[in-house]
Amino acid sequence: PQARGTVRFTIAGHADRSVRADLAKRPDYLDWRGPVSFDAAMDLIRSTDVLALIDNIAAPGTDQVGQAGGYEFFPSKLLDYMLGQRPILGVSAKNSIAHEVIDTLGLGQCFDHDEVAALSAAIERKWHDWQAGQAAQFEITAQDSAYDARAVARRLCVEMESLLNDT
Repeated sequence: PQARGTVRFTIAGHADRSVRADLAKRPDYLDWRGPVSFDAAMDLIRSTDVLALIDNIAAPGTDQVGQAGGYEFFPSKLLDYMLGQRPILGVSAKNSIAHEVIDTLGLGQCFDHDEVAALSAAIERKWHDWQAGQAAQFEITAQDSAYDARAVARRLCVEMESLLNDT
């Protein structure tokens, strides 16, 4: 409750009918922009303090990365977020690619869809960090190729070629 006047959630992108109905209620801390251009999206990414990545819930039996029938979806938004160099609070299946990338590269924290209390606590910690002026908690300063768009694209091509060659 203490954060209500200081925290703002900005959501950009398409929404289905049921989500639009929820967004129409527009609590004062929520700013839904609807679909935005790529340039506008990148401006939002660069101007935010913390990014949220909410992945789809995988169908039952598709929660193991790399296994036959596994959940292999990679949200393209994650590449954009990596370029923004802001911490990510992700919501994705424990064994998803998004979860693995966020954890492995130290991009932030990722939670399973049912870890609502843990996600809420992470948001509260970020708010306390912001209140305390801990700017370092809102920057990802990795100097490796994970943030180089060309290197990311090359690695993605290699991974895709590997997948194609394995089948």
